Amino acid sequence: AGARLNLRWLRHNLWLLASSIFEASFAAAAVGFVALKLGVAVDVAVPLALILMASAPALVLRVVSETNASGQVTERLITLSALNTLYAVVALQLMQAGLRLNEPQTWTQAVGPVAFSYFGSIALAALIGEGINFVARRFDLRHDNGVLLMAGCVMLALILAKTLHLSTLLVPLLAGIWLRNRSE
Repeated sequence: AGARLNLRWLRHNLWLLASSIFEASFAAAAVGFVALKLGVAVDVAVPLALILMASAPALVLRVVSETNASGQVTERLITLSALNTLYAVVALQLMQAGLRLNEPQTWTQAVGPVAFSYFGSIALAALIGEGINFVARRFDLRHDNGVLLMAGCVMLALILAKTLHLSTLLVPLLAGIWLRNRSE
């Protein structure tokens, strides 16, 4: 999903960015409100609302692929889906950081791992994105072997993220965004 997010196009279309922020915020607020009205505990309702802010980019990409959809509406749908997923992942990471940092006496111990997780995820994503870009310039990734190579790169990103205690959700998403916006 990240590889379909064109930041240059988004920078020129600020209304799409604003509408995505509104849509994601409204979805999270609506889910949180309904969950609380149904008697779900706050510590469950908040993560549930943040998770349901995302709009399943894998499903959106599958439907687009199967229907051979193309055009402005399709690109906007994919962009909104990728942005909602990015918002949800970052919001969940911030919530986890907030849980670690909610006790003032533990801030010095908690800031290091939280900062390492964020900045390490960004650095690993950039490294994976540049690695895929390097490989893509040398091989034709439109064939079956290219799909296997891309799947291997995603698996490598997940293994490295898990080994280094980084975000396994944020690394592949940011790697795709990096690849899309730093290469052809």
